Amino acid sequence: MISCSSDSGTNEEIEQELTEEEEAFLEEYEYITFKLDPNSNGAPLSEKWTNELKLFLAGDITPEYRDLVEKEVSILNNLISDGTKIETVSMVDESNVRLYLGPSSEIEPFWPDMFEILRNANFSGYAVYSYDGNFNIYDGRIWVANDGMPIFRHELGHILGLGHASITYCGDESLNDRSYMCSSLAREYSNFDKGIIETLYHPAIQTGQNFEQLRPVVEELLLTDDIVLW
Repeated sequence: MISCSSDSGTNEEIEQELTEEEEAFLEEYEYITFKLDPNSNGAPLSEKWTNELKLFLAGDITPEYRDLVEKEVSILNNLISDGTKIETVSMVDESNVRLYLGPSSEIEPFWPDMFEILRNANFSGYAVYSYDGNFNIYDGRIWVANDGMPIFRHELGHILGLGHASITYCGDESLNDRSYMCSSLAREYSNFDKGIIETLYHPAIQTGQNFEQLRPVVEELLLTDDIVLW
């Protein structure tokens, strides 16, 4: 874990050195990774994958859709530096995350619990995951109604350990920093989104910690330009 040395000063002094953008990023990092949005679920302490995420695609999967998913996976893997790896697999028995593309009615036979949530809801995607006693995420399920990458990107973001973004990053759709973790989907990753993923999946970020423990670590990542937001 990275910790602040005595030469770096107190947390208060460090905060004064951060730019306004970096201070806003710290606030949103807590909001999105500790699932402070009322419609987000997750662990009370820091959580993420610490092993390989192996994704199996089922349902109405075309070669074109598979290629798009592979491109998204490649983008994420380039943002992750803690040894975690995301890959698609061809056999369901190899997987620890399963995605189903198609009408929600089709998941009833094998995911009846998720179907009960979706049957009267107006969702285009849904994701659930499990974490162990050390707050390591180890499996997940994704349902998407369409083959668009925005909904896939958003639901996979939940599987990675992200909740919904705050209104600060979910306002005007023309904003460059609009987050892909908004309920109303963004078309691409923003620089803010990339910073969130890079931070969460940096080797300095440990699972099972509260935000007060993680805050000085994230501060130092920003101050040393390990995480750059532009």
